[in-house]
Amino acid sequence: MHKNGNIRDIAATAARLILDDGRRFKVTTVTDITERKWIERQLRYQANLLQQVSEAIISVDNNFKITSWNKAAETMYGWKANEVVGKQIHQVLPTRYLNDTNDEVALTVLQTTGEWTGEVIQPKKDETEIVVHSSVSLLYDTDGKVIGTVAINRDITAQKAIERERTELYEQLQQLQKMEAIGTLSGGIAHDFNNILAATLGNANLILEKATDEKLKRYAERIKTAAERGAALTRQLLGFARKGKMEVAPVDLMQSVRNVVEMLEHSTDKRIQIRIESIGKIQKVLGDKNQFEQVILNLAVNAIDAMIPTLGEKREGILSFTLKMENPPNENQNARQSYLHLAISDSGTGIPKEIRNKIFEPFFTTKEVGKGTGLGLAMVYGIVKNHHGKIEIDSEVGKGTTVYVYLPTAWTSTDRKEQITEEKQRMQLSSNKKILIVDDEEMLRELLVEQLVEAGYAVYEASDGLEAIKMLNHLKAEQIRIDAVVLDMNMPKMDGAKAFAEIRMMFPKMPILIATGFAQDEVVQKLLESGANGMLSKPYNVKELLEKLKEIHEM
Repeated sequence: MHKNGNIRDIAATAARLILDDGRRFKVTTVTDITERKWIERQLRYQANLLQQVSEAIISVDNNFKITSWNKAAETMYGWKANEVVGKQIHQVLPTRYLNDTNDEVALTVLQTTGEWTGEVIQPKKDETEIVVHSSVSLLYDTDGKVIGTVAINRDITAQKAIERERTELYEQLQQLQKMEAIGTLSGGIAHDFNNILAATLGNANLILEKATDEKLKRYAERIKTAAERGAALTRQLLGFARKGKMEVAPVDLMQSVRNVVEMLEHSTDKRIQIRIESIGKIQKVLGDKNQFEQVILNLAVNAIDAMIPTLGEKREGILSFTLKMENPPNENQNARQSYLHLAISDSGTGIPKEIRNKIFEPFFTTKEVGKGTGLGLAMVYGIVKNHHGKIEIDSEVGKGTTVYVYLPTAWTSTDRKEQITEEKQRMQLSSNKKILIVDDEEMLRELLVEQLVEAGYAVYEASDGLEAIKMLNHLKAEQIRIDAVVLDMNMPKMDGAKAFAEIRMMFPKMPILIATGFAQDEVVQKLLESGANGMLSKPYNVKELLEKLKEIHEM
C-alpha cells in the first residue's frame, strides 16, 4: 500500500549478501509494476474482446502472412487459427472484388488513405463462397511504422440474397406495369382501327359485288387485301392486350403440339430434329384451340430461327416439346386448380440477359427489317395471360432457350360460366326484322344500314347510348316494335354497358347483340352472362351480322 492509500502491484526479489568480514545480509529489491499489470490486464481484456465479437478479425504482416485469426473468423470461414496463422492470406482466402474493384485498386486506396472498405467474394474451408463486407486498415508500431494490416469482415451473403430478390421483384413489378400500360394502349388503338377497317372492308365488298368494271374490281380487291392485313395486325394487338376474341373449350394441348409439328416438318431445315415428350397423364386445358396453336407456332418458329445460325456441316439443332402436369413455381393459387406445363426448348443462340425482359413487348424484335413485326411474342404473352396462365423464359447465350408455359386445366369456373352463357343465348326470343344500329362511327353505321336494308330489314340508327334510349322511347310511343339492337360498347355520352342496362329496364326481353373489339373485356363477359344475345367481334362484316340476326329470329 502506498502512503497515499492506493494499492500498488510490486515485484520483489531477494538475494543473500556475504561481506568480506563474514557478515551475512538479505537484500530485497522491490519494483513497482502497477502500470505493467494494468497494461497486461487491458491486453487480456482486448484479446478476449476480439475473440467475442461477431465480425471476423484477421491481421497480416507486411509479407501478407496471417498473424491473428479470431474465433469469429473460425466460425465464418471454417478454419481454426492454428491451421492458418503463419500462412499467406491469399492461399487461405483468395479474393474476388465486387463493384468494379480489383486487388490493385484496393491496395492503392489502402496505401493512400490508410483504409479500404468494400465487398468481396471469398471461399470457406468447404469451398463454398460467401459475400463479405470487408474493412481493411493499416497497422502501425509505436514509431508509426507500418507493420501490416487488419481486416474486419462480415458475412453478408444472406443480406445480398434478400437484396437481389427485392430488386428482382421490383423489376418484375415494373415490367408487369409496363406491359399492362402497353396492353391498354394497344387495345385502345385497335378499337379505333376496328371501326375504320370494318367500314373499309364493307365498302370494298360492296364494290366487288356491284362493280362491273374489272379494273375497278382489282382496285377494290387491293383495298380489301390491305384492310384484311390491317385486321390481322389488329387481332395481334388485341391478343397482346388480352382482349381478343376467344372460343373457350377443353383442348388437348398434346394434339395441338402435334398439329403444329406436322406443319413445321414440311418447312423446317432437315438438320433440326423435333422431339415431343409427355410425362405422366396429361389433362386437357381450357381455352381457345386456335390461340393455343398460335402460341406454340410462334414459339416454335422463334426457336427454329434461333437455331439456323448455329447449324453447320456436323452440328444439328434440337427443338423439343415436353408436356407434364406441374404448377407454376412460387405461385399463389387455388390448390384445387391444376396446371399443364409445356416446355419448348431449342439449342439455338440464346437470348442476351440485357434484352430478356423486352422480348414480349410489342414491336420489339431482333430480326432484320422485313423479317419480323415484333408482335409474335407480344401476342403469345397476351394469349397466355388471357387464359390465366404464366410464361417464363430460361436462356443462356450460346446454349439455347427454354420457354415454360403454364395453363390451367379444363373444367374450371370459367368453363361453367361459358356453359351458362350458351344456355342463356339459346333461351332468347325470336325476331322480326326491325333493327336498331347503335354505333358512334358514322361511316360504319351508313354501311350497315345500307347492307341491312338490302337484306330486307327496316333499320334505325343512333350514334350513342343516350340517342338510342331516346329513339326507343319515341318508337315505343309510336307503337313501333324494335326486334333487335346491335349495340357498340365504346361510345361517347353513354357507353354500351350503361345503354344495355337502360334498354333491359325498358324492354326486359329485347334481343341485344354486342359489337366490340374487346371480346374478353370483363364488362363484355358480364353482359353476356346477364343475357346479351351474342357478340360481334370487330371488325365484322354484314354476313356475320346477318347470321347472328338469323339465329335470333329462329329462336
